[in-house]
Amino acid sequence: MTAKDDIGKIQERESKFWDRQIDSFAKDEKDLMVNEYNLNVLESFVFERLGDLKDKKVLDCGCGSGVLSTVLAKRGATVFSFDISHESINMTKKRAEANGVGNLVTPQVMSFEDLIYKDQYFDFAVGYFVLHHIDIDKGARELNRVLKKGGRAIFLENSSNNPFLTIARKFLTGRFGIPKHGSEDETPLSCKKIRQIGEVFSGDKKIYYKNFFFFRLIDEFIFKEKIKMITKLLKILDEVCYRVLPMLRKFGYLQIVEFNK
Repeated sequence: MTAKDDIGKIQERESKFWDRQIDSFAKDEKDLMVNEYNLNVLESFVFERLGDLKDKKVLDCGCGSGVLSTVLAKRGATVFSFDISHESINMTKKRAEANGVGNLVTPQVMSFEDLIYKDQYFDFAVGYFVLHHIDIDKGARELNRVLKKGGRAIFLENSSNNPFLTIARKFLTGRFGIPKHGSEDETPLSCKKIRQIGEVFSGDKKIYYKNFFFFRLIDEFIFKEKIKMITKLLKILDEVCYRVLPMLRKFGYLQIVEFNK
């Protein structure tokens, strides 16, 4: 089997997986609505790094249910969205239209490794939890190709830095009543893969750790967020670790990576 065949089969599995998942992101019309200013700490930081989006062309990579595309458009960007899942693209169209920005969002079914956009077309590229699903070499070259000189790509991703999370993901999720949310082909984004992407770009790369999301995973996967006192305690524990033990920050579940051209 060739490498191209491998990528094709992975893309097919990913497409089917996310087609099945997408309905859970919006049960009814009310769930489609988005407040462009109701952002968490990580999302706020991403938009801080993007700056003024008025009249900017922005590529939403792996748009999923279309929340990010909609926020980008409501903040003034002209958004081009792609995803490998047909149902995700349908959801993105529906969400953009429900929020009054359907004219600013152009969603298309597409793979990260084979983008159809023109060279140096976008001011920014963004994505939430997409890089760890793709073929890094091919995806990085395509991303670099479609970004303008001086453009910026910024992604919110999971991380493989913490060995305890890696072990738990491999041996615990999908067993003992612990849910497995990810697809069979995805793996957390590693420092090696970040370096691979950075080597393609002429500008600098940066990695940010803006929170410590670790103990709350225990609540999400084990206690299912059903015991308020435990939920509050584990959240506080994460926050204390972030403030008091900065050397631990890179071992949290989440990271933000940025590439400049």
